[in-house]
Amino acid sequence: MKSKALFLFAAILVSAGLLGPELKLLVDGWTAAQLLDQENKQQEITKNHLEGEIEGLRISKARIEALYTRLSDTMIASRGTSSLHLNSTPTAPLTGDGSSFEVAGITGFTQAGLIVQPVRVPNGEMSIIYEAGTADLEFHRLVPLLAEQENADLFLYFDKVLLSRSPNIPPFTTEPTYLETRLTIRMLTGK
Repeated sequence: MKSKALFLFAAILVSAGLLGPELKLLVDGWTAAQLLDQENKQQEITKNHLEGEIEGLRISKARIEALYTRLSDTMIASRGTSSLHLNSTPTAPLTGDGSSFEVAGITGFTQAGLIVQPVRVPNGEMSIIYEAGTADLEFHRLVPLLAEQENADLFLYFDKVLLSRSPNIPPFTTEPTYLETRLTIRMLTGK
């Protein structure tokens, strides 16, 4: 009986000796798996964040390339005086508080005979907005004016260009046709 009890005790000790390290290895493995799972979740969150940033850059890529092209074209284009000579009478600056940069960007329009008025700019807007109009420019003079002014000024672009022919002028007339022109001009500033 004593040998059976001793054998049973020895068997329990051997079993405990074998099962103890196995249980410890299982607990350590489970803990390591939990840590790896947490790391995977953090990396997935980081990956999703980076994918969002990459997608934002892809969306912005077209705008950045267009801006780069426009800046490059403007740097190459000559910044001399206008070659159009539509109306040689100089006009006074638009407003007393306007900077020379703003006036320089609009001067070509006023020299061509357009009436230019500053417009109220919405809050947070980084540009100055002007509305311009005339009823005494022909198409073949207007298009080169718009192209030259946009190419000559790096920070000028047109929001809206409306051209209309007076209804009392018949179509396909041989007489000069003056267009009623309305422009919305935007100039980027660093305010």
